[in-house]
Amino acid sequence: MKNNIAGKVVIITGASSGLGEAAAKHLAALGATVVLGARRADRIEKLAKEMQDMGGHALAVSVDVTQRDQVKQLVDTAVEKFGRVIEEIRPGDVVWFAPHEKHWHGATATTAMTHIAIQESLNGKPVDWMEKVTEDQYNSSN
Repeated sequence: MKNNIAGKVVIITGASSGLGEAAAKHLAALGATVVLGARRADRIEKLAKEMQDMGGHALAVSVDVTQRDQVKQLVDTAVEKFGRVIEEIRPGDVVWFAPHEKHWHGATATTAMTHIAIQESLNGKPVDWMEKVTEDQYNSSN
């Protein structure tokens, strides 16, 4: 199976717990350098140390994502430290589905969505697209 995340730099906000923490651990285990962002500095510093102790690369940066200047500083710090373009994953953006498991994702009339897909291949194929969703099905899901 091809690992296309190894060596990439990934910023994860909300990394102090829940999905953000789980995503950080998973991506670090795959060889990504993770930049951990969250308000709870003590928790992300502990997580970064755990990753470093296991041979991974991690950086903890305290950030309140409701403050634009702090988000800019988070990205600037990551680029300054690692010197290259980064990938960003925000709370709620990380999901995992087993092969052939149907799932729905998309923006609604009142919410936006950024879709960052990290895919692993099985038998040379990263995805099997299923039937298209009709406009009526989409509208009835709101």
